[in-house]
Amino acid sequence: MNSRSGRISIVIVGFRNPIDIQTCLKALSELSQEPAFDVFICENGGLAAFAELLALLLSQDSACEESSVLFSPTRLFVSETFPEIHCAKLRLRSSNVWIACSAYNSGYAGAINGLVNQLRLSSDWKGIWVLNPDTIPEPLALAKLVERAAAGGKGLVGSTIVNRDNDRIACRAGHSWMPSICRAITLGQDEQIGALADIAKVESALDNVSGASMYITRDCLDRIGSMDERFFLYYEDLDWSLRARPLGLGYAVDSVVRHKGGTTLGSPSVNRPNRSWLAVYLEFRNKIVFTRKHFPYYLAFAYFFSFLQALRYLSIGATEDFKTALEGLLAGARGECGPPARLPAEFLVRSQPSLPRIQHWRVKLAISAVYWLAICLQNWGRRLLGRPRKAWLTILYYHRVPRDYRYEFRRQMGALSRGANVVQADFRGVLPLHKKNVAITFDDAFSSVAENAVPELTSRSFPCTIFVPVGLLGTVPHWDVDDAGSTFQESVMTREQLVAVSSALVTLGSHSMNHSHLSQLEKASLQSEVEESRAELQRLTSAPVHTLAFPYGESNSLVLQVCQEAGFKFLYTTMAENIDPSESKMLRGRVRVDPWDGPIEFFLKFSGAYAWLSRVP
Repeated sequence: MNSRSGRISIVIVGFRNPIDIQTCLKALSELSQEPAFDVFICENGGLAAFAELLALLLSQDSACEESSVLFSPTRLFVSETFPEIHCAKLRLRSSNVWIACSAYNSGYAGAINGLVNQLRLSSDWKGIWVLNPDTIPEPLALAKLVERAAAGGKGLVGSTIVNRDNDRIACRAGHSWMPSICRAITLGQDEQIGALADIAKVESALDNVSGASMYITRDCLDRIGSMDERFFLYYEDLDWSLRARPLGLGYAVDSVVRHKGGTTLGSPSVNRPNRSWLAVYLEFRNKIVFTRKHFPYYLAFAYFFSFLQALRYLSIGATEDFKTALEGLLAGARGECGPPARLPAEFLVRSQPSLPRIQHWRVKLAISAVYWLAICLQNWGRRLLGRPRKAWLTILYYHRVPRDYRYEFRRQMGALSRGANVVQADFRGVLPLHKKNVAITFDDAFSSVAENAVPELTSRSFPCTIFVPVGLLGTVPHWDVDDAGSTFQESVMTREQLVAVSSALVTLGSHSMNHSHLSQLEKASLQSEVEESRAELQRLTSAPVHTLAFPYGESNSLVLQVCQEAGFKFLYTTMAENIDPSESKMLRGRVRVDPWDGPIEFFLKFSGAYAWLSRVP
């Protein structure tokens, strides 16, 4: 355990609470000698707060001192995300303490992700302990977490959290989530410290490892991805825990962590009036965001019980808190996520989705739901009249599957495995009627597709087609992928990645040479873009290439002619339609999907309910 490769990375996010962090570091310096660890702190409160924290931690009576270590991962951290960073060390042990200043307040999840994403570039750690700054871990706290993870095969492990002011248990590992009442039930609350605990019972009930102390193994982190920054603050630990549950949630009963709680924003508890505006707002907003993501069929319950919870503020005379709770509920209803739109001026806030865009999404979702009901009624009528109906094929197309959304993509593929028959996009023939028939495609051949999507598809034996801009392999795209103006740094697959993913299940198709607007090219340039892309792909993979997806979905009669002359048998647009694969039709439409589409929206899309879009001028 003394080698750096076996060390634990302790991650702490602070917001203008340097005394709490100083106290926490003093406790960390007194941890047992094994396992070895380093500490990574993100100050989310700006340069002034960073300077104050640094001065306090390097003061004469602090647990830290200046460090001149030869081992230096500074190169991993100095970036636009962390413009300022300082390396210290604990006085009583050989543990480095990296103190970073975030360029803006990215929220709790964003700050943790910023550190974790940099740590991923190094191989010198085997797990991460996410620790609240206002905690005091007892000497065996970390050792027992690591021990439980290894012995129990657990991916995410929690501690016994004890109240600092009364020595009673705040929770055993965390909470159990009750979707029917949209409420977290605290496990072991108010029990006496030292009381016997049924570990198996706690772990079977555990849905949420408390964010005050969460130990995650590197393997688990690689498989579930980072925290979801849509929450900004509150519910990100519950979301992370649900994603980690298939890999095992554990409880280290002898890992004792004393927690003060609410030192930065104050508790959002409805039993205490005049709490922080941000705490109340995010508690209510994020309950809707969380329910929509994980339990969409309980969304009406979430609104109902949240409103009842808000009424309790009125019962104790906290009128402003009641108004804030309603404001948070409305924000969740209209789809706000990330930093609140009304965040105070000292925060540097990322841009929010515009209201017209959210309204446009809602209208499309509502029309698609009505269209799907009409399809169901039509099929029911045909059965009553004894008329046969045709099976159609719905072709989905993704762009990218970021690591942070692999969980959502896995859940989408699980929905397809239960309710759909998945075939290749170039399928021609008769399809079964008892299931929905779906094909999966990916435009642009991004590296995240190879890293996160293909393994999920392969595990289910799902075929797919990846459309490749073969002249741009290994480069960052110059075109808008998701939203115009969004920051985007993911590269197209390299040649090696492309060859590696090509298999019996993964078919490669052309996306032109350079992702050009094909309909705007002269014939000679158009022929070059189309013919060379096919020839180069065939050279790379030693397999025939007979499909092409139009970049930007654009085509005209000349493009169709040139593609046909080049030997392509199927051409794909970005216009949603339901296809009859028994017809010899060369041009096929597809419906856009994303890993972050909610379960209801994804169901409607793979059920063919978005085909009405092809009839809208």
